[in-house]
Amino acid sequence: MKTPSTRGQAGEQSIIRARHSGGLSCEESFRELYDLYGRNVFSWLLVRVPRDQAEDLFQEVWTTFLVRWRDWDFREDLAISEARPVLSFLFQTASFMWKGHLRKHGRCEPLPEEEMEPAVHTQMDARVELGRCLDLAAKICTSEEIEVLVARLTGLSGAEIAQALGISEAVVDHRYRDAIGRLRRHLQSQGIKP
Repeated sequence: MKTPSTRGQAGEQSIIRARHSGGLSCEESFRELYDLYGRNVFSWLLVRVPRDQAEDLFQEVWTTFLVRWRDWDFREDLAISEARPVLSFLFQTASFMWKGHLRKHGRCEPLPEEEMEPAVHTQMDARVELGRCLDLAAKICTSEEIEVLVARLTGLSGAEIAQALGISEAVVDHRYRDAIGRLRRHLQSQGIKP
């Protein structure tokens, strides 16, 4: 799967530099970042909650970011081409919003596998559609695994995920491997070759 990481890195850094130098206003640069990362943020939320709730959380994430963007700290150590502080901030904010949403609705973990509805599809091609995999992951993986899985699929590196979540890269790696392993085992139990 191709990720948008290269385009995002170059685009994010050019927007940050333009905003910092006065070439773009706060509102113009916010709009460009929204265009660049809006789809990522929505996909992070959509895999975790139903569409109507994802839309509400999506607005909360961007509102939170706008407040922060107005007083953004343009640090020199984040001016390197590999840095994506905005994407990391958005991921971290989406994660916090989602966890708050879960606490508010009294749900902290997905249903155990034995309580899930049986798989609708009995056969899949060798290449499983990403959307179906993420739907399945939302049902069978822990919330921590989903955070890492979705972040990796949208192009964040292990280091960026670790920094955003406040955990080590080893933990990120472990959660990613656990999520992939859980998906493979579930697909195999359904007679589907992953």
